[in-house]
Amino acid sequence: VEYSPVTEKHLTDGMTVRELCSAAITMSDNTAANLLLTTIGGPKELTA
Repeated sequence: VEYSPVTEKHLTDGMTVRELCSAAITMSDNTAANLLLTTIGGPKELTA
């Protein structure tokens, strides 16, 4: 994903859901947002 300033630094050690939320909200990290969406089950679960 093109803009991933936080997650690109954690490719080997991973990130918690809390860290992903922070990255998505404060840095607009696209990979973090995608991983969070996958974690909750995708777009259908978000809008359920």
